[in-house]
Amino acid sequence: MPEGDAQGAVLAAVDIGSHAVRLLVAQRINGAIVPLRRELIATRLGERMADGILGEAAQRRTLAALADLAAVLRPYAPRAVTAVATSAVREARNGRDFARAAGVVLRVPVRVLRGDEEARLSYLGAVRGLGLAEAVVVDIGGGSTELVYSWGETLVARSWPVGAMRPADASRVAVEQALRNVSAGVPPSLPLVGVGGTVTTLVAVEKRLVPYDPQKVHGTVLAAAAVDRLFAYLAGLGLVERRQVPGLQPERADIILNGIVILQVVLAQLGRSALTVSEADSRRVARRACRRRGRRRRAGSRPRPCGRTPRPPDRAARRRARSR
Repeated sequence: MPEGDAQGAVLAAVDIGSHAVRLLVAQRINGAIVPLRRELIATRLGERMADGILGEAAQRRTLAALADLAAVLRPYAPRAVTAVATSAVREARNGRDFARAAGVVLRVPVRVLRGDEEARLSYLGAVRGLGLAEAVVVDIGGGSTELVYSWGETLVARSWPVGAMRPADASRVAVEQALRNVSAGVPPSLPLVGVGGTVTTLVAVEKRLVPYDPQKVHGTVLAAAAVDRLFAYLAGLGLVERRQVPGLQPERADIILNGIVILQVVLAQLGRSALTVSEADSRRVARRACRRRGRRRRAGSRPRPCGRTPRPPDRAARRRARSR
């Protein structure tokens, strides 16, 4: 936190995704940023985007969910709030209008992330959360898949419009065609890290986590063989049965196979036999962005909007981290 930030400052981040909206409330306690509350509401904002337009029903569901999250957030009186939206809002022709409506509900501006920004945020959160100096990070979302890795003194971030909520694009052949160049330029020596609902759900199913426990998911090594086994198991179940599987959120039961196919293709294209799963994704970085930009505010005033994309660590910083 910058000098002058008070002990106990409460910060919050809202993530408007294609599949769900998420809230993270955190507080500085004894020099550490400690999560106070996490909420996730599946709204399917990116569902049935006919002609590239967010559907009215999906918008209503999402705005109602954001109102619920705003009510949850209000008693915490956060000093700073960051709100971001990803691929569904980014790609929709009416996405900017929706972002403005969402900002009215949340009482802070909603920033629509570019694909490369989304990828960089996922990278920084995953790498820092696992204590790595550098890595290759894959983020399989509802509407897009991002890949980012370090290259010299810069980060290379790439995004494809292939996600777990795109059933028309989810045949294996179509996914392989869309991601045919995913391995181009990727350093084979860097560890592979996965973030997003597909990989965290697979770990939760593998460990039969009920209720979901992010601490038991974070840092788990997920083997490609386990991914294949879980796909075969889940594909052999009907939708009703799949919704009863321990560790699998019922609202994700109809899209989890699409996400697994994308993960299988990415692992095959990169020639990897495993990846490490991180729970510290873009929400962690958004929280840190808030932390850096947080300022004292008067009681009763609105929380300060924040959330500028943090700059990636420079090469010297990565060398220092590696030498520790």
